[in-house]
Amino acid sequence: MADNISALQEQAEACRAKLDLDNAKGCYDNILEIDPENAKACREIAKICSLRGKLQEAIEKYVELLEIYEKAKDFKNALDVADLLKRIDPQNCVCRVHAIQIYKEMHDTSAAVKGYLELAGLYAELGEGDESVSLLKKAKEIDPSDLDITVAIAEFYMNQGQMSESANHFRAAAYAFLQKRDFEKAHQLFSRVKLLVPNDIELLLILGNLNYMLGRIDEAAIDFRKAFTLDLTNVDALMAYGCVQQIKGQYRDAKLAFTKILAVNTSDITVIEKLGEVEQLTDNEESRAEAIKNYLLAASAYEQMDDKDHAIRLYRRVLKLS
Repeated sequence: MADNISALQEQAEACRAKLDLDNAKGCYDNILEIDPENAKACREIAKICSLRGKLQEAIEKYVELLEIYEKAKDFKNALDVADLLKRIDPQNCVCRVHAIQIYKEMHDTSAAVKGYLELAGLYAELGEGDESVSLLKKAKEIDPSDLDITVAIAEFYMNQGQMSESANHFRAAAYAFLQKRDFEKAHQLFSRVKLLVPNDIELLLILGNLNYMLGRIDEAAIDFRKAFTLDLTNVDALMAYGCVQQIKGQYRDAKLAFTKILAVNTSDITVIEKLGEVEQLTDNEESRAEAIKNYLLAASAYEQMDDKDHAIRLYRRVLKLS
């Protein structure tokens, strides 16, 4: 068998030298009949098909070559062929499936996940939505901590018009980034959730807090304001809005927010103290009197709670204002 292959190889090379591509291909075909795993013959046939403009035949032979290399565990050459196929046939799914399998056998998790994401994107372009999301979920199984996959799944559902599923995945990724203290990335993803679910009070509060932490005070005020306009009795939203407006020097708005809280809970000591602060900062005779009144109310409440340090601090403020 080896002698026959050598003889056919010599004939094929002689034909190639004479540019007799048909007979050269015939020799290589014969070699493959004798030895179906002969990578060199398979490669030469693919090249000849390419030279003759038979692109589809060339692609089929390159896929066959890829499988030969993969079976032989020659992963480097197999991946080189896969990359070649991606270039000459960008929508070729078969080569990408083989590449993913090779990366998994090589224990290259990152490359396998990247391969799944690329293939999922290709299936999405081809209108194969179910196959696309299935691949994304497989990628997630390989590396559950890869948040880019979660985002990719969210984007897929959004493109498919499944807004609720999309929002859930964006939200999951955002919370994960929040736990990692990547506040900017968390803000970006929560903002995408907001586009899908614009009237979620909890979401607005999170975005407001993130904007505050990132130094975007005006944006924080907008988020907090929208949150309490959706629920005029939401104490958390009113408190946050009031505090932000106090920082911005918008004392009238801050006072209105704190007053609304007292309409819900007349004995909220923290809010009474905050009202005292706002009145003090307003800095006129009437507001100073109101500040003293609120500080005294809060100090008395703290004293009854046996929080003497807090009470003393407020009594000192009253003495200073007096």
